[in-house]
Amino acid sequence: MNLTFVSKGKLSDFIISDLPKIKAPDVLVFSNKIIEKLDLIEEIDGKTNVFYELCKLSENLGCVLIIGCDTEILGILHKSAIVIDSGNLLGVSDMAHILDDSKYNSGGCFRVYDTSKGKIGLVIGDDILFPEVLRTLTLSDSDIIISIYGKIHNAIPQVMMRAASYFNGVNICMAAESYVQISDIKGEVLCATDAGVFEYSLEIIKDYHLIQARRRGFYREIYSSFNV
Repeated sequence: MNLTFVSKGKLSDFIISDLPKIKAPDVLVFSNKIIEKLDLIEEIDGKTNVFYELCKLSENLGCVLIIGCDTEILGILHKSAIVIDSGNLLGVSDMAHILDDSKYNSGGCFRVYDTSKGKIGLVIGDDILFPEVLRTLTLSDSDIIISIYGKIHNAIPQVMMRAASYFNGVNICMAAESYVQISDIKGEVLCATDAGVFEYSLEIIKDYHLIQARRRGFYREIYSSFNV
């Protein structure tokens, strides 16, 4: 799967300056803040045409386009990501977990997008910190999980991401502001960069660890067999 990440600058700058230089991607990912806040009511009413422009970009490139942004509906703010496949709008996913004091509100549930390039599980913002989210997406048959994150202030998101890759046996890509990281099914970091535009060819490998746990009463059975 050929992935291209854009983690700096504006969408318009990328289209003018960088788009002609990159190879045709299977998945093009824009991290949060690449576009300004999107008012969904104005978009539905036709006062803005962000979805149309993004769909045209996805159609022209023949790719899956994932773009992080803040969305607002009736004054309620969400941290979100828009998913478009070859010109078709598949949906908008929101961050579900809100930590401490935040300007954001909890949004829609987790989703695996069945795209023309594969099944993509999407994690928004601080949802990457909750193991059950990644487990749910993995068990929902994600080929790859993409994390759309904002500004990284410490190493916790990267650590949780690597742990999730290891325990769930799935590749995870994090696209944050000015930072991209990819971890493999062993939890190893395949790449970590602050490049504004970054291309990576990822082999999709899905593997699950075989885990055994002690059965209840197992040691008691062993103890009794010694006839002590």
